[in-house]
Amino acid sequence: MKNLLLVLFCFLAAISCSSNKTEQNQEQPTVSPQAEVPTEQPSQPQAESKLFSGPIKSFQIMHIDGIKDLKKRLKKVDVVTLELDQVTKEIGDYLESVNVKLICYTSVGYENWREDAAQYPAEAKGGKIKCTPFSGGCPAVGYWKGEEWGNTTKQSLIDFMAKRYDQAKDKECKGVENDNVDQAFNKPSFKITKAQNIEANIKLAKEINKRGMFAVMKNGVEMSKELAPYYQGVFIEECNANEECDDYLPYKGKIVAIKEYGEDCFESNWSACQEADDYFED
Repeated sequence: MKNLLLVLFCFLAAISCSSNKTEQNQEQPTVSPQAEVPTEQPSQPQAESKLFSGPIKSFQIMHIDGIKDLKKRLKKVDVVTLELDQVTKEIGDYLESVNVKLICYTSVGYENWREDAAQYPAEAKGGKIKCTPFSGGCPAVGYWKGEEWGNTTKQSLIDFMAKRYDQAKDKECKGVENDNVDQAFNKPSFKITKAQNIEANIKLAKEINKRGMFAVMKNGVEMSKELAPYYQGVFIEECNANEECDDYLPYKGKIVAIKEYGEDCFESNWSACQEADDYFED
């Protein structure tokens, strides 16, 4: 799966990473008035101070086949990212018992292989999700097979995702990473404005937060300033290659994950790559 490759991954909270390029202390930005989104103070999950009270120095991203597979392959890390559908309560409890923080990945788009695919609201389905060669495992056809954009302007999709967040909470996920949430800046085959996209992502963040979990944005560089006050972190792809890392500065001081495809930046040397790539330079 494209989003679960072992890649450069830097989790930060309240204090900086190992290099001064990734200092993570900055006041939260204000919401841009032109975005036409709510301006009330965002609520934070009550568990925040316990989950990420310091720098995260190690991580692992994996697909698993049950708890035995997890125990066999799990390294001594602070954070692990798993597919929501591959997580069980037993797995969540085990990771908590060994003090590994669990971030659960899911997509707001339709994926025909997910357990709840049949319940995905038909009115919210869009076009195929295209991909490019750098997108870790992109098929030759140029789009992700069995996947479609999700129209988050439909309340039925917000409600559907809320049920997934209930599952994440029940499985002891400490945070949820939403993918495919930048519809307005792609070609999803339905109309959605930037303001609508921002409003929908704020709704999703609030649904996650009110269940006591972290909300983690996926990319969405065009909405960073407006969404950073509502999200506790961001998972970024290819910001160095696209020369846009500084555009994610509103997330400084939060949980930040950066991955560059095609670069030799993995668990063992992420801090060195972080310094070399000059992320978040002021």
